[in-house]
Amino acid sequence: MTRWKIVFLAVAALVFGAIFYSENFRGREYPVLLVYNPSEIREYGHVLSAYEHVLQEMGVPFSKVKPSFLLARDPHKLGRHGLTLIFPDGCAQSMPDGLKTWTEFFLNDGGSIAVVYDAGVKTPGAKFRQEGIFSKVTGVNNILYEEHKENSYTYGHLRFRGPDALKLFPFPFGKTDKELFVTGYAYGRLSYPLARSRATPELSSAETYADMVAGDGKVYPGAVIRNYGKGKVMFANLPLGRLKSFSDDLPVKAFLRAFLYKVVRIPHLVNSPKAKGGIVFNWHIDSSVEWRTVPLAIKNRYLRPGIRYSIHVTAGDFRDRPGDGLGFDACGKGRPLLQELMKYGLIGSHGGWGHNWFAEKQVKGEFKELQILAQVKRNGRCLSSVTGYPITEYSAPDGVHPQPDATRALEKAGIGSYYYTGDTGSGPNRTFISGGLVSEKVFAFPVMPYGKSASLYEMKLEGRSEEEVYAWLRSIVSFARENRSVRLIYSHLYDTERYPSAMKRFIDLLEREQQAGLLAVEPMSYFTGFYARFLKTSYSFSFGSKSLSMEFSNPEGLADVYVAVPSDRYKRPRARESFDGGDGYVYFPLEKKNEDLIVLESN
Repeated sequence: MTRWKIVFLAVAALVFGAIFYSENFRGREYPVLLVYNPSEIREYGHVLSAYEHVLQEMGVPFSKVKPSFLLARDPHKLGRHGLTLIFPDGCAQSMPDGLKTWTEFFLNDGGSIAVVYDAGVKTPGAKFRQEGIFSKVTGVNNILYEEHKENSYTYGHLRFRGPDALKLFPFPFGKTDKELFVTGYAYGRLSYPLARSRATPELSSAETYADMVAGDGKVYPGAVIRNYGKGKVMFANLPLGRLKSFSDDLPVKAFLRAFLYKVVRIPHLVNSPKAKGGIVFNWHIDSSVEWRTVPLAIKNRYLRPGIRYSIHVTAGDFRDRPGDGLGFDACGKGRPLLQELMKYGLIGSHGGWGHNWFAEKQVKGEFKELQILAQVKRNGRCLSSVTGYPITEYSAPDGVHPQPDATRALEKAGIGSYYYTGDTGSGPNRTFISGGLVSEKVFAFPVMPYGKSASLYEMKLEGRSEEEVYAWLRSIVSFARENRSVRLIYSHLYDTERYPSAMKRFIDLLEREQQAGLLAVEPMSYFTGFYARFLKTSYSFSFGSKSLSMEFSNPEGLADVYVAVPSDRYKRPRARESFDGGDGYVYFPLEKKNEDLIVLESN
C-alpha cells in the first residue's frame, strides 16, 4: 500500500470517527433529540430554527438528528436510556417506513416521543400516507388525505377539556375564556391551523386534554398525552414551530413544558434567576397628565421603595404634534418628577419623543428603521442626561412596534429588552416574525393579557369588576411562582384610578411574595442580563446505569443558574446545596464560577 493511500485511509477514519462520535455519543448524552428531515429544511428551516431557539431558551439539553441516525441504532437500548424524541411540524413530514416499528420498540422499552401536527404524514417520496406513521402510538391518525383531499387541513380554536388539563399545559389565566378556549389580546378566540384527524379505537377520553374545534363545528383531537409500553407519547394538533416563527411563542413552550417537564420529567436548566418566578411591572409615562398622577401614585403607594419597576418615559415636550405642549417634557418641566421616579426602579424609553406622534408616524409607514432609530436615540439622550445611565429598555407607544424595523433600531440604539404585544401571555424570548428571527440580542417581554384587554383602561371598557381584575393580577403571581417563569404586566399611573383597591392589593401581594423570597420583582434589564448570560452556558449530561453526571461552563459565570433534576430518580448529596421544589424536582444552584460538575447517584 502506498504512503498516500495510508494517509488517505487514516484521514478518512478520523473524519468518519468524528462523525460517528458527534452523532452517536453526543446524541446519547442529551435527553432530548429533535428529529428532522434534511430534504424539508429548504421550506421549513425556519420552523426547525424556532424549535432550536425555544429549547435553548427553556434550558433543555437537546441535539438535532436525522431519521437515519435513529434507524442505525438499537431502539431497545435508546429506549432504556430514557431518551425523548420530538418530531416537529413541517420538517418531519416525510419519515422512512422503518421508523414505525422502530418507535414502537423504542417506546416499549421506556423512550418517549412528541409528535407535532403533520409529522410522519408523508412517505419518503413526499406522498401523503393513508395513515400517519405514528398513528398507532399517538392514538390519532393525523392525515385523512384520501377522505378530505385539499381540505385535509383547516382552521379552528383550541379548547382545553377542564381546569386540570389547563394546569398541565401552562396557559396563563387570561389567555383562555370561561369555556377554556385560547384567546388573544384584542382578538378574542384565536384561530389556529389544524389537521383533520381521527382518534383510533385505542385512544381513551382521559388521554385527550384538548380539542380543536373547526370553523364548521367539527371537533378533532387537539392535545393527547398517553402511555405506550413503558414510554410516554404526546400529540399536538397545531403547528407549534410555525406559530413560534410567526410571533406566537406561548403554545410551543406550553406544550413542551407540559410534556418534557411534567410528564417525561427530564433534567434541565431553569431559565429564571435562582429558579424563582419573576414579575416585571412596567409603567408607561407618556404625557403631561403624569405631572398630576406621579405625586398621587407615590402618595397612594402604587410606587413604593423595595419594588423595582420598569418605568418607561416618553421624554418630549409634545404628545400629538410638535408645539402642543402636552408631552411629559422630561428635560424641562417634567425633570423633577423624572428624578423622583428614579427612586422606584429603572428608567426606560417609551417610544420616541412624542407619544401619539411617534406611534402615528409608524402606523402610516412614514417612520422606518432609520427614523425610528433617530427618535429612540433622541428620547434616550434626554433621559440619560437626567438619570446618568444608558437607556436599555423600551416600550412602544400604543403597542405600535413594526417588526423587524423597530427591533433592529432598538439593537442599534443599545436597547436590550422591550415590551411587546406579540407572543402575548408568554415569557421573555427572542421573537420571530414572518418566519425569521428578529434579533439574537434583544429580548421581547410579551404583555400579559386578560382576554381581549391588557391595560386597566381596556378592562374598564369591558366592564371588568375590581374583584375580577385583582383575581387576574393574583393569578399572574401564582403562575410565575409555580412555573418558575417571568411575566410582564403594564399600566399607566392614571389608570390606577379605575381600579385603586385591586392595584393596592396587588402591589401588597408583590411586596409579600418578594420579601418571602418566593418571587423577584425587577425591571426588564435584570432578567435580560440573566438570559443573555444563561444562553452562553454549555453543558453535557452523562446518563449512567447508576448515576447522572452533569458538567456546566460559562465564560461569564454560572451565578444564579440552577439545574432541575427529578427528585425520585437521584439521591441528593449531603455536601451539595439544593432544595426540593415540591413539583417533582430537586433544584441545584451552580457554583458562582465559570465551571461546575455535579454527579448524582441513582435511587
